[in-house]
Amino acid sequence: MNPISVLSDIHTSGRAILSVVLIFCIASPAVGFVILALDSLFRKKISESFIAKVSRYAAGLQLAASFGVVAALVDRGFHPFHLFSIPGVPLFLDWTAAVYMALVGFIGWIVVSYSERYMHRESGYRRFFICLMIFLFGISLIILGGALDTLFIGWEIVGLASFLLVGFYVERPKAARHALRTFLTYRLCDVGLLIGAILAHALYHSGMFEVIDGRSIGSVATDGVTPMMLLALSFLIFLAAAGKGAQFPFSGWLPRAMEGPTASSAVFYGSLSIHCGVYLLLRTEAIWGQSMSARYMLFAWGALSALLAQITASVQPTVKGHIAWSSTAQVGLMFCELALGWHVLAVIHMVLHALLRCYHLLSSPSAVAQHFREGIHFRSYPFAAGGRRKWSSALYLAAMNEFYVDLFFGRYVISRFRFFSSALVQKLGQIRKRIWLLIPMAAISVVGVAGEVNGAGLAGMPAVALTAIAIVIPFVSLRVIQRTSFLGLVSVGFAFIIAALFSSRLPAFNSILRPVFGSASIIVPTIILFLLGDETRSVGWRMNAGFQGLGLLLVSAFWMCGEGQSYNCLSTLAGTGSGIILLNLALVFMESRKRPVANSRFLGFAASFPRASVLFLLGSLAVVTFPFTSAFRGEDQVLEAAFEISHVATVLGGTIAILIQLLIINAMSQAYFGAPRHEVRYPQLDLSDRSFALVLFPAVAALGSTLYFF
Repeated sequence: MNPISVLSDIHTSGRAILSVVLIFCIASPAVGFVILALDSLFRKKISESFIAKVSRYAAGLQLAASFGVVAALVDRGFHPFHLFSIPGVPLFLDWTAAVYMALVGFIGWIVVSYSERYMHRESGYRRFFICLMIFLFGISLIILGGALDTLFIGWEIVGLASFLLVGFYVERPKAARHALRTFLTYRLCDVGLLIGAILAHALYHSGMFEVIDGRSIGSVATDGVTPMMLLALSFLIFLAAAGKGAQFPFSGWLPRAMEGPTASSAVFYGSLSIHCGVYLLLRTEAIWGQSMSARYMLFAWGALSALLAQITASVQPTVKGHIAWSSTAQVGLMFCELALGWHVLAVIHMVLHALLRCYHLLSSPSAVAQHFREGIHFRSYPFAAGGRRKWSSALYLAAMNEFYVDLFFGRYVISRFRFFSSALVQKLGQIRKRIWLLIPMAAISVVGVAGEVNGAGLAGMPAVALTAIAIVIPFVSLRVIQRTSFLGLVSVGFAFIIAALFSSRLPAFNSILRPVFGSASIIVPTIILFLLGDETRSVGWRMNAGFQGLGLLLVSAFWMCGEGQSYNCLSTLAGTGSGIILLNLALVFMESRKRPVANSRFLGFAASFPRASVLFLLGSLAVVTFPFTSAFRGEDQVLEAAFEISHVATVLGGTIAILIQLLIINAMSQAYFGAPRHEVRYPQLDLSDRSFALVLFPAVAALGSTLYFF
C-alpha cells in the first residue's frame, strides 16, 4: 500500500471529522431553538422538564463538540485553516477560536444547568431558554465565522438575544427602557463593523480572515491603501468592539442590562458577550496592527475606559452594578494588552476573567442573602481634609453620575434632535392639505421637464416617472393617512413601484438627471428622519414612514450605481418589503383588540400577544435589514458598489439610513414591551384563533419571497 495515499486518506478523514465537529458546535443550539420554538407553537402548557432536557442536551452537545475542536486543532499542530462545512458559510479555526469556543461551551452548559432550577415557575421559562439557544448559536458564528460578513451575522444575533433577555420581565418599565438602550447602543456601534467589512472588501478585495491575515503592510500599500485608510478602518473596528465591550463612552448600558435574570447576566455581561469586542480585535489584528497610530488609539481608549470604569465601580451601591463596571475596567485592560501586542496574555486574561465573573454573578443572589442573614454592616468612606476634600467630593459625585456621559448625550444630542423634530412637525402641520396635494402636480411637471433635458426620447423616462411617483407617495400618504391598515397598503404599493423602477432602464450615465434624482431621493428621507422623532405618532405610522424613507434611500443608491445593482436592490427590497407586510398584518391584528386600561399597569404586545408579537418583532427586524432575510446581503452589496463611486454620498446616505433604523427600533420597542404613555391591555389569544391564522399564513408567504434571492 502506498504510504502517501494512506496519509492522504487520514488527512481527508480527519478533515471530515473536524467538519462534523464544527457543524455540531453551531447546529446544536440551533436545533435546540427550533425544538423549543415548535413546542411553544403547538403546546400552550409549559413543561419545564422537557424544556430543561432539550436545552441541557443542546448545551452538552456543544460542549462536547467544542472540546473536540480543541483536540482536533492540537492534533493538527495548531495550524489555522478554512472550511466550508456549511454551504455558503466560511468557517475559520485557529487556536484563539478553539480556546474561546471551549469557553463558550463550558460556560453555556453551566448556565443552562444553573437556570433549570433558578428559573423554576417563571412565566417566561420557555422564552428564557429559547433566547439562550439563540445566543449560543450567534456567538458560535462569531467565533467560527471565516469572514467578516459571517461574524457580523452572529454579532447581530447576539445583540437580538441580549435585547430580549434584558427585557425578559415584560411587566417592569425599567426592563423595557434598559433593553431599548442596550439594543440601540449595539446597533449604533455595529455600524462600525458593517462599514468596516465593506471597507475591508474594498481595500483587501476579500472579507476572508485567511486572506486578510496573509496581507502584509507592504502588499497592502502596493494596492494604493494609505495609512489614513488603515486608521479609518481600524477606528471602525474599535467602535464596534467598544460598543460590545461597554467601553467609554458606551459603558452606561452594561449595568442597566443587569435588569434581566441573573443567569442571563452571567452568560452575557459577565463572561461571554462582553468579551466579543476583545475577540473581534484578536481576529482583526492583521488590519489595525499594521498602524502604530491605531495601536496608540486602542491603548488610550482602553486605558481611559479602565480608569473611569474602575472609579465608578468603587462607588456602586449594588452587587450587579459593581460587577458590571469592574468587568468594563478589565475589558479596557485587555484592549491595552492587545495594543501592546501581548496577545497570549490577553487571551489568558479573557478566559480567567470570564470564569471569575460568571462565578460572581451566579453566586451573587446567595451572597446577598447570606449578607442579609448575618446583618448589614455599613462602611464609611471619610474624605480627605482641606483642599483635597473638594477634589475627592467632586470625583465621588462624578463617579456616582457615571462621569455625566448620559447627561451630555441626553442634553446635547437627544433633546436637540427632539426639538428640531417637534419644530419640523409643527411647521409641516401648518401647511394645508390642499396645498400639500399640489405636490403630485409639481412631480408631473418635473417629469415633463426631465423629458426635455434628457434629450434621448423615451429612453429612461419610465424610470424618471416611477422615481417621481416614489418621491411623492411619502409626502402625500404620511400627511393625509393616519390609520395603520391604510398606510400598510400604501407601503405595499410603494414597494411595487420601486421594484418596477429597479427593473427598468435608467437614462444615460452622463445624463444630468442622475445626480438630480439621486439627490432628490435623499431629501425626503431626511425629512422623514425628523418626523420619526415625534413619538406622539402611532407606532404603525412611524414604522411605515421609516420603511418608505429607507426605500427612497435605496432608490438614491440605484440612481448612483446604475442597472448593475438592480438584482441587489431587488434583493434588499424583498427582505424589507416582506418585513413591512408581516409587521402591518401583525400590528393591525393586535391593535384591533386593544381596550383602555384603568390602572397604571405597564403592558405591551409581548405580554398580551405572546405569539403575534413575535411576528411583529420579526417584521420590524426585517425592515431594519437584520441578517435573516435577503435584505442584509443586498444592502451589503449596494453599499460596497456605492462606496466605490462616491465616498461622501455613501456616508451621508448610510448615516441617514442608520438613524432611521434606530428610530424604527425605538418604535418597535415601545410597541413590543409597552410605553407608559400608551397603556393598553389586550385579551390573551393563541394559535387556535382564526383571525390570527389569517395573519400567519400571508406573512409566511411574504417572507418566503426572500428565499428566491438566496
